[in-house]
Amino acid sequence: MTRFTVLIRAGIVSKAIRLTANLSHRLEKAERKLELLRGLCALGEEALLGGSTHAGEEATLLAVWRRLRQEKPLALILVPRHLDRLAELRAWLRQENETWQDFSALRAGQSRRERIILVDTYGDLPILYGLADYVFIGGSLTPKGGHNPLEAALWGKAVWHGPDVRDFAAIYHQLNEAGAAFVVQNGNELFSQINFFRHHADAYRLACQRAGETAAAQSGAAARQAALALEALAKAGHAGY
Repeated sequence: MTRFTVLIRAGIVSKAIRLTANLSHRLEKAERKLELLRGLCALGEEALLGGSTHAGEEATLLAVWRRLRQEKPLALILVPRHLDRLAELRAWLRQENETWQDFSALRAGQSRRERIILVDTYGDLPILYGLADYVFIGGSLTPKGGHNPLEAALWGKAVWHGPDVRDFAAIYHQLNEAGAAFVVQNGNELFSQINFFRHHADAYRLACQRAGETAAAQSGAAARQAALALEALAKAGHAGY
């Protein structure tokens, strides 16, 4: 039995090959979908996106958005974690005297005319992160443990989050250490930090670059594990196969 036969039977060689091919295919598919959604949303201005938000976080984002848009145009994209809250959110927006468009209406062909987009579909958030200029990850200002920031970081987006990110503590720590994620305690801090970066474009580009690099390193972890397994099995082959 040859060493190569051992690797194939172990599934390591084929998995490593599929990893690279699948990653490339997925990235190309995501880029195509991003361009489609970019056309649907027709964003000619900057966009603030709240991803996987929970009760109370939308109100914080709305207040921040209202302050930020006083200086220059800004869209607000709200993506609630649970779609069973949509009726509640629509009633709240009416109470706030705000007009919005449902994302499903844009997908159905409606032209965008409102500054607020309420995402009422499942599965689009990972791509919508690619449209945003500023990203807040929900479930973190409320005690929900946070949500995965890598979906945004893979697009080269720095992220903001609240203090409770216990469910993804390791990756948030890496992003924070890299200067690619920023913890805020409330809306005032979120406004101040985004407003700072709006006036310091070079610093923000660096933060976004570091987000992409950190995410890419995470994506490469599987490839590194496959390489280590190949090396280990190769040594085993020298020892007796």
